[in-house]
Amino acid sequence: MSTGPAEVLIVGAGPVGLTVGCELLRHGVPCRLIDLLGEPVIYSKAAVVHARTMEILATLGIADAAIERAKLIHGVSAFAGGKRVVHTHLDEMDSPFPHVYGVSQRDTEELLSQRFVALGGRIERSLRLQSFTQDDDSVSAGLLRADGSTESVRTRWLVGCDGAHSTVRHGLNLAFQGAPYEEKIVQTDVVVKWPRQIEDDEILLFLAEDGLLACFPFFKDGRYRVLKLYAGEAPAGEPTLQTFQQMMEAVLPGVELSDPAWIIGFRIHHRLAERYRVGRVFLVGDAAHIHSPAGGQGMNTGIQDAHNLGWKLALVARGLGHRSLLDSYEAERRPIAAELLQGTDAATRAVSQVVKFRSPLAVGLRNAFMSMVSRLDFLRANLTRTLSMLDRHYRSSAIVGQHRQPPWRASVLSSAESELPSL
Repeated sequence: MSTGPAEVLIVGAGPVGLTVGCELLRHGVPCRLIDLLGEPVIYSKAAVVHARTMEILATLGIADAAIERAKLIHGVSAFAGGKRVVHTHLDEMDSPFPHVYGVSQRDTEELLSQRFVALGGRIERSLRLQSFTQDDDSVSAGLLRADGSTESVRTRWLVGCDGAHSTVRHGLNLAFQGAPYEEKIVQTDVVVKWPRQIEDDEILLFLAEDGLLACFPFFKDGRYRVLKLYAGEAPAGEPTLQTFQQMMEAVLPGVELSDPAWIIGFRIHHRLAERYRVGRVFLVGDAAHIHSPAGGQGMNTGIQDAHNLGWKLALVARGLGHRSLLDSYEAERRPIAAELLQGTDAATRAVSQVVKFRSPLAVGLRNAFMSMVSRLDFLRANLTRTLSMLDRHYRSSAIVGQHRQPPWRASVLSSAESELPSL
């Protein structure tokens, strides 16, 4: 069967695709949002929302609802050899949302879905993008339903928010430049019973000989996300609750783990699509970039990609912006992803190295250095600003203009009043 033209076809109904859809609808541009899966994913891959992303959720009208579901994270403590070597705060950010917010991806996706529907949208599930072609005026897409029936769609733009194995990216034949890491990660969301009093609003890091063990208190139900980044060869086989119990016991005897929501082991990659746009087709989120989970930047970067593209598509679709405005999406967002990949790659490799120290002297120097650095206010401020993603800007973008007076017209001001604007 064939349907009439649609302004924008969005492939992938995760947080990224939903953000694009919400942004279009709130600007009055109708769109279609399709997803291969029959139901939303039940587990939470991402579990943190940073300040810059919370500002975007505020423009969509769901920040307050997200905060109601959030666990506020106020600090980080790192331990080595049973002693705390780092203790730093994650507050005092220059934002209306000055914290790190533990919000499961399921909650984020649910809130975005509700907002999308409230704006008049509908998520079409069990619908696969099979193929697409484009010309100067439109994109023609072939869709396949679970029952085997097909549908042909003509749309002005196609937006691929369909993850690391993106059908849209493969259809564009774009290289996904990068490589896998040697390191393996195992992860679970689990109830933790601590053998002693701990601050339940702090991320806990344990430097073990075989890698980094991290415990994130991201969930209001009391569960922790427990993650192990192996610095060397990881044990064979799939991880179990006993796997995590043993690794936690090794750094904190007496701890008890129970009731895991899910358990997974995986290899991580760092990859970046060679382009974000080909004609009328765009890549957003994991379809365009994937990287180490260091800093919890993945979903946040994807939502920020989606917001950046969404309002630009809306202006062009409504005839309020020139089509060249769409060129700025790749120009602005791809360099940010490239910088992010460099940062997360450096952090991942640094962790893999610092846990390998064995001699008492090297370990002592490492711990002393980490302790000293964590107490420097300017470094802590830079860390929180980078982590919160508030340091992202588009000053060099072609669509950002700044008026500067030529130097030959400069004058020395005689008084403070001289700075007042003239009437």
